[in-house]
Amino acid sequence: TFDTSRAPFDDVHARLAISHLVDREALAQVAYGDEAEVMRGMAPDGEFLPLAGSQESLDEFLSGLTQSEFDVEAARAELEQSATPDGFTVEVPYPSSEPFAEPVLLSLQQAAEPLGIILELKPQTFIEWATDIYMFKPAQLGMFQIGDLQPDPNGGMALMIGAANAAPTKFNMAGWTPASLEPTILDLTQSSDRETRWEAAQEILTLAAEEMPYVPLFAPNTVLVYGGGYT
Repeated sequence: TFDTSRAPFDDVHARLAISHLVDREALAQVAYGDEAEVMRGMAPDGEFLPLAGSQESLDEFLSGLTQSEFDVEAARAELEQSATPDGFTVEVPYPSSEPFAEPVLLSLQQAAEPLGIILELKPQTFIEWATDIYMFKPAQLGMFQIGDLQPDPNGGMALMIGAANAAPTKFNMAGWTPASLEPTILDLTQSSDRETRWEAAQEILTLAAEEMPYVPLFAPNTVLVYGGGYT
């Protein structure tokens, strides 16, 4: 997550630089083996399948979405276009109890240092980390995870965007609030028309891929076991 409301990550080029320093494919294997997918957008594919109407329609859209590939030279080029071309130093809090967090940040720290980007890692207990989330104390550069138990972006992605969610007990940890998206967010969250909601989801995902308020990481496989008689 990037706090888009303050330096250095109020600059899209600084955000894109970091995004190119995360080797998502390799880190997915380190953290989860074959038990996770690298996300193609701000949320797992499964959130959008009912809106897209078919796997083919979903794949057609997501395959054309801009992806952040691991590329140190691309990161260097983005940083040179930013307001901090010589780099910067930021503290990065993370939940030490989560197995994906430390490998991602150690890898990022190592890749970023030659560019003058110094990441000071700050391990937290899950309670400390979650308290900062719920009190809306966004880190300049942080880690975030959300569990979505329904195949719909209203239970996941929609909670992480927009002005209404940039507040305590809400989850827009990037403070990402483009005014142009507010009507689109209403279409996504309040419309009952599938096509209208799918168009809104595509618009949000496209802008997020361009402006990078969050670097999408992984969607681990989850097994749910229901007791007899559960309906």
